[in-house]
Parts: sequence; C-alpha cells; structure tokens
Amino acid sequence: MELPKLPARGSAEYDREANLAHWARFFRAVDDADLEELAMSDPVFDKAKKVLDELSADPYARRIASMREEGLAMYQMEMNEARRKGKLEGKLEGKLEGEAGLLVRLIEHRFGTLPEIARETIAKASSEQIAQWALRVQSAATLDEVLGQQEAEDAPGK
Repeated sequence: MELPKLPARGSAEYDREANLAHWARFFRAVDDADLEELAMSDPVFDKAKKVLDELSADPYARRIASMREEGLAMYQMEMNEARRKGKLEGKLEGKLEGEAGLLVRLIEHRFGTLPEIARETIAKASSEQIAQWALRVQSAATLDEVLGQQEAEDAPGK
C-alpha cells in the first residue's frame, strides 16, 4: 500500500486493512494530535510514539534526519535541473529535425527525390547550415549548388 493512497478512515477498505492502515496513518502523521490519537487507541502505537519522541529528542538522530532531508532536497533540485536540461535538449533536437525535414521537402519539391547520402548530410547538419542551404534552394540550378560549397557565395564582395 502506498502511503499517499491510504484509504479514508471509516471506509470499507480502511476497515479491511485496519492494522496496516493504522501503521500507514502513523507514518503519515503530520502532527502530534494524529500520533496521540493512535497512541491512545493501542499500546503498540503508544510505545512507537514514545520511541519516536525519544529519537526526536536525540540531537544525533535529529542531525541525521536533517542531513537526510537536505540530501533529498538536493536530489530533487538536481533531478529538476536534469529534467529542465533534458526538455531543452529535446526541444532543440526537435527543432533541428523539423528544420531538416522542411529543407528535404523544399529540395524534393524543386529537384525531385533526394539521394540517401544527401538526406544523411542534412540530418547531420547544424541549424545554421540548414538555414544557408534553405536560402540556396531558391536560386540554385542543381542539388549540388544547394548542398555543395559554392565558391561564389564565399567569394569577397558577394
């Protein structure tokens, strides 16, 4: 049973799993009133509450608990940062794939079916290179002029 899915008190499911549900309530208790209610209902929970109170009073145990909470917080921050980076990388990768796909469609519209080697070249290209090729599609007479190194474009004064 997952603690967040603990059945509501008084429900049929809670009554069937009463012992387990009581322990789940004990571990999910948010304040002393919840613990005290359980402690008064059963000597086992009274003993568990007393042990928990003793542990809570122990400076070493509190320090360990604090270090654990800090570690969990750090872990959550690192996971959130990793998720953020992953999403950003995915967006950039998707954008690049979209640009490459559009370039392929433009080239095929103008020159016909694209050879596999040209598709692979486009798939490996940077966004900047794809943008340059897309501009060349408008004026190029051949596929080689689009994807090749055009000296005319690189020449001074052009």
